[in-house]
Amino acid sequence: MGWPVVLCRALSLGRAQSVACAVSARRVASPLLSVACLAYRAAMFFLVERTESVALAPSAFGRHLRREVEDALRAKVEGKCTGKYGFTIIVTNVESMKPGRLDEDSGYAHFEVHFLSLVFRPFKNEILLAKVHTITNNGFFASAGPIDIFVSQYGLPADLVFDACGSNGTPMLHSAEEDVRIEIGTEVRIKLQGVRMSADSITVLGTIKEDFLG
Repeated sequence: MGWPVVLCRALSLGRAQSVACAVSARRVASPLLSVACLAYRAAMFFLVERTESVALAPSAFGRHLRREVEDALRAKVEGKCTGKYGFTIIVTNVESMKPGRLDEDSGYAHFEVHFLSLVFRPFKNEILLAKVHTITNNGFFASAGPIDIFVSQYGLPADLVFDACGSNGTPMLHSAEEDVRIEIGTEVRIKLQGVRMSADSITVLGTIKEDFLG
C-alpha cells in the first residue's frame, strides 16, 4: 500500500489504542514520539505498509536473527524522513520477512522486510499548534513535533512589529497596543501554506494572517 494510506483517525479504537501502546512500550528516545500518541486524532499521521531491504553483518547471524533484523530495520527508518512517506515515528509491527540474500563481496545478508509504520506527513492548508523558538525581523520559526515551520513577515498580521530587545531582552513580535505578543516559547496556531518534500527533509511555510490563527 502506497499513498493513499490508512488514516489513523479512521482506524478502529482497538487499533488506535494498540498504536499508542506500542509507542509507550518502546520508550524510544526521539522527539517524534512526543506527538505519536495523538496519531489517531490527526490527519497528518498515517499507518503505512512498507517494504525495506535491511543489511545484516555476519556477526549478527544466530538464533536471534529475526530480532537482529527488526532492530536493524528500526535503526534504519525510525526518526528518518523520506520524500515518499514523511517522518517515520515508529515501526508498529513487522508483518513478514523473506529469507536473506548473501552478498558474496561483503558477506552481509540482505533481508526484505514487510512492516507497518506510523508516519507524520503534513499537508498544505492543515492547521498546527507550534511552539516559537526563533524570532527575526523577517518572521519566526516554530516547531510542531518533528518539523520546523517558517512564518515570514508576509504571513504575519499587519499590526505586528518586530522588537529586537523585547520585554526581557529577547526578540519578540507585538501589536501596537501590545495586546498580542509572540515571544520565544509562545504556542501559535499556524496554517501551512507550502510543504516541500525532499529526499531527507520537509520544508514548511506557514501563515498566522487569517482569522482564528496565531
